[in-house]
Amino acid sequence: MPPGPSPSPSEPPRTFRRLGNPLDFLEQDHRQAREICDLIDGLVRIGAVDGPAAQRIIAFLTHIFPPHLVDSDDDLHPLMRRRCPQEDGIARVLDGLEADHGALRQMIPGVIDILGTAGARTRPAPLSRSGRETLSAFSRQARRVLIVETGIVLPIARARLGGGDLGSLRLRMLQRRGLDRVMDTP
Repeated sequence: MPPGPSPSPSEPPRTFRRLGNPLDFLEQDHRQAREICDLIDGLVRIGAVDGPAAQRIIAFLTHIFPPHLVDSDDDLHPLMRRRCPQEDGIARVLDGLEADHGALRQMIPGVIDILGTAGARTRPAPLSRSGRETLSAFSRQARRVLIVETGIVLPIARARLGGGDLGSLRLRMLQRRGLDRVMDTP
């Protein structure tokens, strides 16, 4: 299903209007990332890419995923490192996630290149073997990251981060997207 129309710059996205707890928004990004992985896996399975699917994946990888990775690496993870006691063992988990995020960042241009040529076509374009392998590797890597983030990091963040932490995380997320000037911020 293709994404809906983008909001105008003066109209904040509905999802941010509901952004009371930024951890809920990160979880929403995880759900969308799983949908993108499902879509990628489907393309790999059929061995072809159609324009709408390619456009949806590219839009996610260029507009949603990069700020999400920065939200995690630059804001959420440092907050957790400060707030979590050593017995949580979160430092090692976050170190691994940051390395995995770096790997995903390196893979994104290749995924976009593969899908970019198909995105302009009206008919499905066949995927080469190397194209299928690249897409499949990206999806596998992203799914591993999502499992750790959703199953370990977010539950610990919900337990350890206080209201002030969540408020600063929310503000940084809004600032990153240029929405702090058009929304009420605490």
